[in-house]
Amino acid sequence: MGNIKTLFANFTEIIKTKKKWIIPIAGMTVGGVILAVYLLGRPGKDEAALLSREREYIVTRGNITVGVEGSGKLEAKRTPQTFASDLIFEKYNVNAGDMVKKGDAIAEISKEGVLKVIEELQSEADNAYAALQEAINAKTLQTLQTEKEQKERSSASQNAYESSYRQYSDQASSLEEKLTELNAPDITPEEARLNADNAAAALEAAERDLAAANSDLEAAVAAKNQYTGDDPQQLNALQAEVDKARTEVSRLQGIRDEAAAASGEAARIREAVESAKGIREQLNEVIKSMEALNSAREKEIQTEQESANLQGQVNSVQLKSLQAAIDKAQSLYDTVKKKLDQTKALLEEPVLYAEMDGVILAAPYLKGEKIVPDKAVAEIGDLTKMLLRAEIEPADINEVEAGQDVRVVAEIFPNQEVKGKVISKTLTPNEGMYSASIELEPNELGLLEGMAASATIISKEKENVLILSNKAITLKDGKQYVNLRIEDKNAKKNESGAYTLKEIEITTGFSDGRMTEVLSGLSENDVVIVKE
Repeated sequence: MGNIKTLFANFTEIIKTKKKWIIPIAGMTVGGVILAVYLLGRPGKDEAALLSREREYIVTRGNITVGVEGSGKLEAKRTPQTFASDLIFEKYNVNAGDMVKKGDAIAEISKEGVLKVIEELQSEADNAYAALQEAINAKTLQTLQTEKEQKERSSASQNAYESSYRQYSDQASSLEEKLTELNAPDITPEEARLNADNAAAALEAAERDLAAANSDLEAAVAAKNQYTGDDPQQLNALQAEVDKARTEVSRLQGIRDEAAAASGEAARIREAVESAKGIREQLNEVIKSMEALNSAREKEIQTEQESANLQGQVNSVQLKSLQAAIDKAQSLYDTVKKKLDQTKALLEEPVLYAEMDGVILAAPYLKGEKIVPDKAVAEIGDLTKMLLRAEIEPADINEVEAGQDVRVVAEIFPNQEVKGKVISKTLTPNEGMYSASIELEPNELGLLEGMAASATIISKEKENVLILSNKAITLKDGKQYVNLRIEDKNAKKNESGAYTLKEIEITTGFSDGRMTEVLSGLSENDVVIVKE
């Protein structure tokens, strides 16, 4: 019965690692074992010998792989080929399943249908071109209008500034001319007033002196005229007094005239200096006004620049919108024009040619049917670029990621693996199963669309390591042991030769559930014995 337990344990382990296809076999095998026990009853001597037989497990060098299993159908990479929409299908030159070469004629369309589509596309192209020109004109108009408004705003403020500046400049020039005409000395009004007062006082003194001299002259003349004697000396003396008085009057007259002139000039200078003071004050006010005008203009220019910058941002947004409209209109026109040119070319040769080598996977149209965008005229499968849509168990789908290496085995080539990579996975279940798309590497097997294949999506793999069956390893007190066969000529012979068994501890590494990596304790080709 111990042997039955061992067999049952072994099958349980196998079921865990290959649960998809081993379960039915395991069930049948266990059932057979139970039936055998029932029929045989208690084991006899021969059966006891059979049940205690030894089994050999050889340490080999190989790969250990853990991965997710999946299966499905192979698909060729599809390339749809079609005519422009709304054309009328005429006929196929190939059938679904046919192999084609690049450049082979696949299908044809009706020329009458081409002419009708050309007429419609020409009208559409004309409308698209008109819309494009309208969009371009709208942007141009916006640009010119913005430039015009900006120039008008700048010109208006500049003209107002220049007009005010000219007025102030004219006032300053007029005042400077008046200053020049006044020819006022560079003295203060107080000094000019003092000089004028002094000159007036000197004039008054000269006039008093002159008046006194005139009185003396009148007295001398009167004295002479009153003299009635004939003494020549006396007459001469009187005449001398008259002459002296007359000379003094003449001298003082000159002094009085000079004082009068000096007083008049001093008065003029005082008036000029006082006038110049007023003119300078006016000129200073004009200069201050000009400086204030310039300062205000600088601020105005800064404000205009800030406003222009803001307006520029607004214009930029508007222009971007207008440019987007242009780009959209241009794209529409280019698309329609390209479609029109392609359709016109079909008049010369209304034939669809294969763009690549492959097999025709779909040819869905009938004669007279209109071409529609969501149904290609033909689909060509590239047999050099195959995909496997593998179904994956829900418990395993989270272990699948794009980029993982895959080993694919086609059902018709069970002993030949093809390498591949996961390119995507689908997280929407279909009848309880998920799927992964696997791209196969180029191969020489001649795989075709629809062939069944299985895949192992590799989660972890170790290559070229020492490996041993899990059945040969015993666990004791947390340590792993094996019974190593050691050749011994003195040992009792059995079917496998003369040897002894030595229980040794080993160190293990990675395991896939069936085979385990041996890190130490054993060498390649060592034989481990298990008594069953």
